[in-house]
Amino acid sequence: MKRKRKNAACRFRIAVRCLLCLLVFLSCFGGGAVIRSEAQTGVTEKEVVEFVTAYYKAHTPNDIDTLADYAADAECRAMEEYLLQYRVFIECGFQRHQNIDVIAYPLSDGVHWVAYVSHDMVMEGLGVALPGLTAELVGSDKDGNLWIETHSEAAEDDLEDLAKEIQEISLSDEIVDRSNEVNKRYNEALAENPGIVELLESTHMLVQEKMAEYYSESVQEVIQEASEPKTAGKGKYYVVKKGDCLWDIAEKQLGDGMRWSGIYEANKALIGDDPDMLYVGIVIQLS
Repeated sequence: MKRKRKNAACRFRIAVRCLLCLLVFLSCFGGGAVIRSEAQTGVTEKEVVEFVTAYYKAHTPNDIDTLADYAADAECRAMEEYLLQYRVFIECGFQRHQNIDVIAYPLSDGVHWVAYVSHDMVMEGLGVALPGLTAELVGSDKDGNLWIETHSEAAEDDLEDLAKEIQEISLSDEIVDRSNEVNKRYNEALAENPGIVELLESTHMLVQEKMAEYYSESVQEVIQEASEPKTAGKGKYYVVKKGDCLWDIAEKQLGDGMRWSGIYEANKALIGDDPDMLYVGIVIQLS
């Protein structure tokens, strides 16, 4: 299968990926059946399934660097962050994904597919594989090229339409049943192996530390110039410290905690979808 890299910004990567992962676990409501077919580009469901399966099989210590070959933009920040996080997983004992099972649905724009991936994560020393269910947004073209989307080329309104469509698919009987099955196996694994919780917590902490280092290095020049401004203004920056939240930053730096939302909007591409999740060491612009 051919792979294609696209030169585009990736400011929607985190938002889209988080949305997909969240929606796939919304199992409180059932929906009707979803009919799968061939996309307008001519790419078939089988081709998408094989592509996504190969992508997940490449999540190993030896092949981790090849993941960028599957991306829409191999050099965008989101891909760098994703690879960094998986290297932390490997450091904590991750070995591979197994029992990979993919269901793919073409979206109405004729270009994208949403692929739901159930898999078991094999961790060294655990003695049990951790069941998981994730989702990927896959792009396709008439030449048969496929790529894991790190950025949507559609306008924000079009992206919103895709999100609604993905939500409908996520609430279909097929995906809800699969989500329930994976959740059941995951809870059984936790019950039988109490050490899993400690491993997940330590891995999460290590990811946060590595991400803080990553952001700190990537904005080192800004840090040197910015220091800690006490007044607001265009071009003024603030270096996030441990324990900071946007309200406190707005109150201390701008004199009004209510202005936290303005700071968030000015830095949403850097912070992500959760304004309460701030990585230590990142540099944000005050608004």
